[in-house]
Amino acid sequence: MRVEKSVVLQLGSRVCRIGTSGECSPRAIIDVVAAAKQVLGKEVDALYSPQQMHASNGKQLQERHRDLVLCLVRILRAAYHKYLLCDATTYAVMVVHNPIWVETVQDALCGVLLGNLRVPNVCFIDSHTLALLSVGRYTGLVVDCGYWETVVLPVYAGRPLHSCLTTTPRAGRRLESVVKALVQTISGQVSSAVIQRITTEAIYVNSRIPNQKSDFSEPMDLDQIRITYSDTDAQSICIETEDAPITMPGWMRTAACEVLFDEGNEDEVGVLECTRESVAKLPLDTRKEILDAILLIGGTSMLPNFASRFEAQWNSSYTSKPRDSFKAAASPICVLNIPDVENVRMPPIPADLLAWTGGSIAATAGLSGTQHVSRADWRSHE
Repeated sequence: MRVEKSVVLQLGSRVCRIGTSGECSPRAIIDVVAAAKQVLGKEVDALYSPQQMHASNGKQLQERHRDLVLCLVRILRAAYHKYLLCDATTYAVMVVHNPIWVETVQDALCGVLLGNLRVPNVCFIDSHTLALLSVGRYTGLVVDCGYWETVVLPVYAGRPLHSCLTTTPRAGRRLESVVKALVQTISGQVSSAVIQRITTEAIYVNSRIPNQKSDFSEPMDLDQIRITYSDTDAQSICIETEDAPITMPGWMRTAACEVLFDEGNEDEVGVLECTRESVAKLPLDTRKEILDAILLIGGTSMLPNFASRFEAQWNSSYTSKPRDSFKAAASPICVLNIPDVENVRMPPIPADLLAWTGGSIAATAGLSGTQHVSRADWRSHE
């Protein structure tokens, strides 16, 4: 059976990845924050947020929706004309769908694709399922540590188990806030662009699990944090900026990451605790099989040593606590991102491209998602 080529689109709150089916990587990775600033003429932190539907009045909601549509029109038209070089009305679009997308984002995207660009139809497939598909798996636990939130979702036999989905705001944005607070204690006020550079270039996950935890709420006790995380294998690093170079000591580089790995609190649990909550919801007969294939995706999971620390800390907790008081961890885990796990090397795909690559494979194989919207359906809906 001949399968028509499709456009594969993954729209994040800060980055848009777009390409065509059958390709091993996106043709373009677009900075949507910069594009939104240009379209709206004002500073924005992200193209959209989990709070997109939350506003004090209907007028504010309408303004947010209008701004989102304006940005999407500019971004997607430029993507077709500059990178895809094809007629939008020719190819269907497969959207790599975030399972916690708010409805207004999905509606805005459908409106632009079907109404403005006039694509034939739009298909939505869950990003966690596609990420597993990209590494040749149909069953596993996918931890998406992105910018706004960390989203944990088990997949069994190719089906996402949405009843076991858990989230936490301990992700890239929370990490940046800790980095900013730490850097400002030694360098004063710094711009958000510098903080993003430091987060991506200087932050390092310590392989050693600390014996005690620090409080990262402001104002921070820098001396106490320095003592707590002095046992580190990270070296000092100097980041050149327009104003003056910033020297990050090794303990500070690793201390910031601990906000992701500590237990957290009832309002925002750590990444590991969020994962345990998801596992605890699984049927007992599926846990072992799912925990044998943990896949970490998202930009924040690409921090150096993140995958090794995730596996080591989970398995350390499993062996140090009685099983009856640690029901969520039914067995030790196996993180696929770590090279040569059981002599099986994961394909060399960056963690932030796994979901898009899975979408490319799914579209090539002719797989369809659970949500399918044609142009005719959209017209009748309007």
